[in-house]
This record gives sequence, C-alpha cells and structure tokens, in this order.
Amino acid sequence: MMNAVSWRRTGAQLLCAAIVLGAMGVASAQQPEAQNNPQRYVPEQLFAIAPVEEAALPSAFVPGGRRFVRVLGSGGIRMSEFSLGDVSRREFANPLETRPAFLLADSAGKHLAVATDGSVGPSELARIELESGRTTYRSSLPDGQKIASITINPRDGSIAALTVGAEATLLVWNAETGQQLFARSTQAATSLAFTADGRQVVTSGLRPDRSRGVVEFWNAVTGERERSLE
Repeated sequence: MMNAVSWRRTGAQLLCAAIVLGAMGVASAQQPEAQNNPQRYVPEQLFAIAPVEEAALPSAFVPGGRRFVRVLGSGGIRMSEFSLGDVSRREFANPLETRPAFLLADSAGKHLAVATDGSVGPSELARIELESGRTTYRSSLPDGQKIASITINPRDGSIAALTVGAEATLLVWNAETGQQLFARSTQAATSLAFTADGRQVVTSGLRPDRSRGVVEFWNAVTGERERSLE
C-alpha cells in the first residue's frame, strides 16, 4: 500500500513522462513541417564575395573575422573587407609564375602564404604582407617535388609544406627570412598540421605497403622526428 510520499513520487514521475512524451509529439509534429518548408531554415545571405565561376579557387578568412582573401581567375589575389554587407576590395599581384593552388593566412592576420601545386612548371611558395602587399620571400622547389598542402606555425609564422613525388617530403621555411629550415622524407604522408603550441609539425598518411596509417611528430625547428604512431 502506497503512503503519501510514494504517491507524490509516482505522480511526479508520471508528470515528467507526460512532459517528455508531449515534447516528442511536438517535435515529431514539427518535423514534416520542416521537411515541407526547408526555406524557412536557410540563413539569409548578406552579400556575395566571389562569382560562381571562381567558387572553386582557393580562398580563406583572415583571423579577426573582417577580411576574406581569394585567388582570382586571372591569378591575382583579392582581399575583401566587409562590415554589414559593405565590401571594399584590394588586389595583390600574384608573386608566383602560375595561379596559386594554395592560400592561407597566418594566425596574426598579417601575412598570406601562397603556393602552386607544380601541375604547370615547378612548385613555388611565397609569403605576402597583407598591409603593404609586399612579397617578403619566394622559394622554388626542385623539379619533381609537387606541393600537396601547406600550413603556418601559430607560434612563429614559419611555413610548412608537404610534397608528393618519388617520396613525400616535409619542408619548413623561416617566417622572416624565407630560409629553408629543413627537409625530411616522411612515410607517404598526405596531410600535415602544426600542434597548438607550434613546437611540433604533425604529418599523417599510409605506410608504403598501405597496411596501416602512420602519424609522425617532428620538431618544428630542427626537423628531428620525435615520435611515430601507427
């Protein structure tokens, strides 16, 4: 026989169950409406920055949320500064021989790294100062090395690139001088990133026999391989 406390507990449980079931019913009732009216849930477009025919070209936001950079069909680079739909544009000449295939802004929002993939001519990499548009350095890779991806160190701005060819190679350049710090052969790596503290650069890919994946950790200054995980 239930006492008063048990009755209150049971009543509370039934009330909670009724609320949950009611919420489920409301959600299920709203689902067909959302499916029938998908436009209701599409965010409003504030403005357009790139024409459709250039949508596939490299682009990136500059940290700070007010600037957007993209490669133009002509090969040049355009930076858009926008606020509440007002867009002012500034263009930079392409410092490379062919149209950039990679474009990335550093964490400070002061420089751009651009690179070609070697599909036409040798792979090249350059660093551009955003305020002045000046090219601070430019580097050409040896024949046969094709850049597959680039990344920028959040600590000191050094640029790392991963190349494909006869073997995958990790390359790192000093941010200020453009001097190549090191070049290291990796185990068929296909992607790379710096750690959050910028002290290591991480590459990943498949072993040459494709039996398993490999993640390698490299010292970002010396190029020494510090750890490998399979």
